[in-house]
Amino acid sequence: MKFQRVLLTGVLWTLFAALTLNAVQPSPDLLSSKEAKALVLKANTPADHQKLARHYKALAAAKDVEAAEHKELAAEYRSKGNAMASKHPMSGATAEHCDYFVKSTNDAARAAREMAAAHEKMASASK
Repeated sequence: MKFQRVLLTGVLWTLFAALTLNAVQPSPDLLSSKEAKALVLKANTPADHQKLARHYKALAAAKDVEAAEHKELAAEYRSKGNAMASKHPMSGATAEHCDYFVKSTNDAARAAREMAAAHEKMASASK
């Protein structure tokens, strides 16, 4: 039983890594954390705010992909059953762990979309 659990965990992590590495290439609109912080501090033109809006939209899209991957992993864990879940419900090898990340990445995507909308509004107001 322990071997099967270890094997399942290994297979799922390999699947997760493959999905992550083979995911759509990051958007060119996605800024590094350092670039985004610097732009937020100096943003005063419509172009600056549009660039930030594009960044936040790209960030939201990346979080959507991450949430979908965790949702798939949660479904896989549920389909196989997992005795470990009752003893360690939030360990990395449980559906509950993946559910937590689905919620948190969906929340992050929603916040990024709100930031994008705010910067689009600022860009329009600056014209």
